[in-house]
Amino acid sequence: VRPRPASRLTVSVTKVTRLRRVALAGLGGSRNQSAPVPFTKRDIARPLPSYRKRAVSQKLGASFQDTGQLGDFARYYDRICLPVTLEETAVLGVLEQYGIEKEKVILDIPRAMLGEGAEDRVRCRIRRYRELGFGDFSCGNIGAVELCREETVTAHGSFALNIITEEALSFYRSLGVESAEPDSYTLLPLPPVYSVQISA
Repeated sequence: VRPRPASRLTVSVTKVTRLRRVALAGLGGSRNQSAPVPFTKRDIARPLPSYRKRAVSQKLGASFQDTGQLGDFARYYDRICLPVTLEETAVLGVLEQYGIEKEKVILDIPRAMLGEGAEDRVRCRIRRYRELGFGDFSCGNIGAVELCREETVTAHGSFALNIITEEALSFYRSLGVESAEPDSYTLLPLPPVYSVQISA
């Protein structure tokens, strides 16, 4: 679609998701992921003490792909990011096991929602987690931000939003994004929200 410069183009979240799904399907193939790293088997009961000497405005956090990666060390993070697609019982169980408050958890909305009804399934997950007392969600694209607005939960921008300028920050703030993780090439004088990325 090539709109005229003077016109505005409004596209629904569902249509954007469908277009994204078609584009990704056209790329072909699937990305292979290795098994989660078993961090719980390592002796890191009191990890990274030097990080606590950072500026107060800088948050220490980590992003996990599976609850099996969490351990006693997780309680020392300011923020923990987990996929919203994980089963609620598994998430609640691991938080109770390691004494982690719900307020420390940000649930990550998938950047690509593939398959028929994928967006509706993610929306249901957001609602279930909201009913369980989770209110913070990480957004990697504008469609996820819109989902948070529709479900009245707090949106946090991930690095995938590519926020590198003040204009970009202002744009996402106008959409209701409460905080943002700057791109590594940011021109903004902001510390990263997550200092550690732990993924499969």
